[in-house]
Amino acid sequence: MSIHPLLIEANHLLPDGVNTYVVSELFYLDALSQAGEPPRLLVAMRDLGESNTQARAEQRPAAISPIVTLCQVADFNRHRPQQIALTLQGIESVKVETIEMGEGEINLSTSCSVTKMATSNGP
Repeated sequence: MSIHPLLIEANHLLPDGVNTYVVSELFYLDALSQAGEPPRLLVAMRDLGESNTQARAEQRPAAISPIVTLCQVADFNRHRPQQIALTLQGIESVKVETIEMGEGEINLSTSCSVTKMATSNGP
């Protein structure tokens, strides 16, 4: 199992894919300090059908797909004042086990590799 900051967005990112997300500079700095070396984040797709706004605000596991993508930072640029355009590249699919609050407003997630999960559940 590993622990990484969790970015919950409307768009998903698959392994080997590349996508750019606009995040606050504060999120970027807080996440980067908790992302390890080299910096890696998890990208999860938010359930847009979620009707309970409090559940969305809490970013609870039921509000996202349990399979997310472990990503590396490919690039970042200033987007607007206090915003960063963060380009991530997908590495592998992982399964979210838990989500906890890290430092600042960062969600930290423990996860395990989908391939490890599949082999450990096999016959």
